[in-house]
Amino acid sequence: MAALHRLRELSLPAATAIATAWFLLFCNVPFWSDAFKTRDGLSVANALFFASLLLFTFLLVNLTLTLLTWRPISKVVLGFFFVATPILTYFMATHGVLIDGPMIRNAIETDTREVSELITPRMIAYLLALGGPPLAWLVWIRIEKRPLRRELARKLLVIAATLAGVGGIALFYYQDYASFLRNHRELRYRLAPLNLVASVYKYGKETMKTERELRPLGLDARQSGESSAPRKRSLVVLVVGETAREAEFSLGGYSRLTNPELAKKDLFYFPNVHACGTSTATALPCMFSNLGVSTFDQSTAASQENLLDVLQRGGVKVLWRENNSGCKGICERVETEILSNSNVAGLCRPDECYDEILLHGLQERIDSAEGDMVVVLHQKGSHGPGYHLRYPERFNVFRPTCQTTSLEQCSAEEIANAYDNTILYTDFVLARTIELLERNSERLDTAMLYVSDHGESLGEKGVYLHGIPSFMAPDTQTHVPMIVWLSSGYEHRLRIDREGLSRNRGRELSHDNLFHSVLGLLQVETSVYRAELDIFRDARRPVEASGASVPAPRPEAEASAVWHPRAVPGS
Repeated sequence: MAALHRLRELSLPAATAIATAWFLLFCNVPFWSDAFKTRDGLSVANALFFASLLLFTFLLVNLTLTLLTWRPISKVVLGFFFVATPILTYFMATHGVLIDGPMIRNAIETDTREVSELITPRMIAYLLALGGPPLAWLVWIRIEKRPLRRELARKLLVIAATLAGVGGIALFYYQDYASFLRNHRELRYRLAPLNLVASVYKYGKETMKTERELRPLGLDARQSGESSAPRKRSLVVLVVGETAREAEFSLGGYSRLTNPELAKKDLFYFPNVHACGTSTATALPCMFSNLGVSTFDQSTAASQENLLDVLQRGGVKVLWRENNSGCKGICERVETEILSNSNVAGLCRPDECYDEILLHGLQERIDSAEGDMVVVLHQKGSHGPGYHLRYPERFNVFRPTCQTTSLEQCSAEEIANAYDNTILYTDFVLARTIELLERNSERLDTAMLYVSDHGESLGEKGVYLHGIPSFMAPDTQTHVPMIVWLSSGYEHRLRIDREGLSRNRGRELSHDNLFHSVLGLLQVETSVYRAELDIFRDARRPVEASGASVPAPRPEAEASAVWHPRAVPGS
């Protein structure tokens, strides 16, 4: 009984040390697996290095838990980590994701429907196996009560021991660790629960930095009257895609015919576009800001106005139609319609709507508008892991498909088929959008611009979904499609040289181009506009002294660069 009592009555440092050992030995298989790969596996030659790595990670995790756990709340804090860490382990082991600040932001800003798709039997099994035993142990033990002064003294002792231990490791393995940590930065996003603490801290820091007072942008914005045609109202539909990767668009050369409807349209396809983030929470604010991927900062973007504000200030009516989990603050100051909770027969299920809902009632909104108008359609698109939920049954063309959100239960073929069906459905929705614009092109100058927020991994190299830090993200998560359709009236209005715009297909483009291209498309003049990032700028015909536009010269050497969307390989 006395021995059992001693096991049950623990000091706080002893409890945190036991928790640390549990995390390192049972909840960090993804970390150790990747670490072993960096040294070509565990061998006699590197056994001492990995022993030092075990000590090094123990010291870091234990120090973190020591600083976070204080006697009155120690069980609450440890209990939180015993629940959260197995969930992180599941996503890292099953989907290959890394845990960083943007991933935490994505998790916090998502909705309950997206969360429900991620809860699978396997995740619950991870939680029970890796979280159940330590939670039961935590309930059973009693943590000794100590005066605050003694608790502080023990924490200082842990800090001193950590510094001494890290110093000793550095003394013998400095060169090894310098190379190891520099060349394998991704490992810091694998070490649980240290990755969770660091990511939450980064998210909180960015959120706290956001200024209370919104900084205006483009105060001098105004619409130019420049046009070679009689002035008609303009209508631009900006479609923000979700999780669509360029590799699956047959317009860009994919072997399956995933874009049969768009292939019949006279449009411009840009296959060489890269996203400025790998998650909606990052990419959406970035693509509507003027900061650009090289200087983008979440807190800076949140504390200033965006493209939609500049358009409104320039006299353009803006309407945001939402069928996703929210606009991430982008649409706060424009008229917004949340359509994802609609109840329209044939377009909605009890828990969500298909993307066709974005076109429902849109004609009435167009008819009632005055002046130039921009409509933003935010799609549900190809959001995973429930790809099979994103399209109506009639678009279940590529079979067999993965019919569960537990991707680990499906074959690579089934996952790819379900994902390709989402692209097929997006093709249909975009084609219907163009047809709506065509029907209005007699009285309005109409245009559509589509670009996805980020791409997706479908199991390549064991990675699924998205959200990998941009510096190491695979091309499938950053390479996105972009489509432009212009009515003949809009082409004439902007003096567009079709061959010149087609030649832009080979250019390296990114989300940086969106802000300035939309301003150019709406002819909004402002000091924040950068002509070199406007994809339409170089495709305009020059104007003669009389004011009439003349065809731009077409060098013979560039004639072969002209591309026609109908030249698409079949399935």
